[in-house]
Amino acid sequence: MEKKTIHIMDRFAKDLRTRLLLFVDKAPALLPLKRRLRRRNLILLECPEAEKALSAVPRFEFDLILIDLLLPGDFSGYDLCRRLKENDLTRAVPIFLFCDHPLPFEVTRSYTFELKAQRLIIPPFDPETIDRQICRLLWPKR
Repeated sequence: MEKKTIHIMDRFAKDLRTRLLLFVDKAPALLPLKRRLRRRNLILLECPEAEKALSAVPRFEFDLILIDLLLPGDFSGYDLCRRLKENDLTRAVPIFLFCDHPLPFEVTRSYTFELKAQRLIIPPFDPETIDRQICRLLWPKR
């Protein structure tokens, strides 16, 4: 009986752990999603550039990373995702890719499979649906 109680308590403690998400974007279209996630008491760290995100990654243990494919600068969201998936510390972190513009099917398929992203978000998208997908990923047994 005691073993089962400890197991349940461990699982409960894991569910209560604060979740940390990294958003690498400057997209106003994601503001409704960010508001929804903050209402769930998730902590969102926001970086407007890929270089800043790369410097933040070793300092925190992120539960999910959302990357805008069309980041400004020389270092694209595609490059950032590729580097994160090549890194042993971040390879297992789920990544959602975002693009504010519709993309051809071949491109979306390529990005998702080649970069091993869990999800590619393109317009039109529903913040409520993405919120549910993120929650299922963070708390799979709910």
